[in-house]
Amino acid sequence: MSRVKEFNQDDVLTKAMNLFWEQGYTNTSMQELVDVMQINRGSIYATFGDKHSLFLRVLEYYHQYLEEQFIYVVTDSKDLRTKLNEVFSFFLKTHDEQQPKGCLIVNSATELAQVDPDVNAIINDYMQQETNLILKILKKATYELMPSISLETLANRLQLALIGIRVSIKLDTKSEILTKIVEDIIDTLPWKTI
Repeated sequence: MSRVKEFNQDDVLTKAMNLFWEQGYTNTSMQELVDVMQINRGSIYATFGDKHSLFLRVLEYYHQYLEEQFIYVVTDSKDLRTKLNEVFSFFLKTHDEQQPKGCLIVNSATELAQVDPDVNAIINDYMQQETNLILKILKKATYELMPSISLETLANRLQLALIGIRVSIKLDTKSEILTKIVEDIIDTLPWKTI
């Protein structure tokens, strides 16, 4: 008779996610994962596989978490400036909250994307989806922007700015500086003049 799993997968994935987010993949040991996830090593291997497989699962889990956070921004009826502020503010708030700084996707990109093709594929997929999400936001607000601009180019520009903000958060740049930078990024968009 097989044993019934006595843990919630979302709970243990969240714990593993926060540990990888804080320490990175390389600096996280299997024993630390056992301790933080509060399940035995055998259960981790049986459910998620080895450390690398668990990390890939965590990246997908984090990816899903970000998508859930942003989906409302695409569908709400607020103006473009407010929507873009909400997207940037989501990452800015990690600067002051009791959670790891920056973004697990960006942190993992700088640590592993050049040496791990599986991680690289997940990160590239996420980054493309993030750009597509920004493009959807822009397309719903074309009446607020100059008609001559390329929305695709603007979406790429904003997505690269988001990456830069997340790296700066990880580097402990002061939140007032980052807030001002975000204001400047949004202010310098090709707004339609009234």
